[in-house]
Amino acid sequence: MNNNKDTSLNREIGPVGFAAIALNGVIGAGIFALPAVAAAKSGNFSPWLFLICAVLIMTVVLCFARAASFFRDTGGPIQYAALAFGPFAGFQTGWLVYIGRLAAVGAIHPRTRTPLNSIVFYAALGLVLALSGSFVWLAVVSTLARLLSYILGVAALPVLEKRIEKTEGQFRLRGGYLVPAIALLLCLWLITFASISAWLTTAAFFAMGSVLYLLSSRKHQQSIPKA
Repeated sequence: MNNNKDTSLNREIGPVGFAAIALNGVIGAGIFALPAVAAAKSGNFSPWLFLICAVLIMTVVLCFARAASFFRDTGGPIQYAALAFGPFAGFQTGWLVYIGRLAAVGAIHPRTRTPLNSIVFYAALGLVLALSGSFVWLAVVSTLARLLSYILGVAALPVLEKRIEKTEGQFRLRGGYLVPAIALLLCLWLITFASISAWLTTAAFFAMGSVLYLLSSRKHQQSIPKA
């Protein structure tokens, strides 16, 4: 009798749900405050700023599309950074994504096949952040965390290009390293606008992530049968 349990996630998100998640990830909660700020600073030109920003952020999207075409497993930027820079970088990338949008995949519950522990932690952390800061401050911290994860993902692309064999059907990125260079410079430029408090908060989360990585690594080592 086969006692192996299926520990994979239920893949029940359809095209509409996937598109909604991607749209939410791109627009984010900043849409509720950013238009007013843009209009106050740029006047009638503010709608064009969104189009310009969309074109610029497409460089990051194209880099991630190219990197994603190298993989068939789930993980996204976590896999890119882990393969390019090691497991610690991959873990911290996932942690930054988690903080940036308070969503991640944890241990799979055997009955519901959902990341139950992660969902509970997500709700608790979201409540703490909501009660501890203003909307603008939370948006800045979220944006900084996302930009740092973008930087790691884009920086991993040249390494992946050298390590992974090219196959038919992969997304082709024209222009060589020009697009990744523009994407990387864009993200580096944008993070310079983050406040000191946002950097300190993100650094605190980075330290927390380092502790979690050490604990999980130790637990993994202890679970390996000794010869």
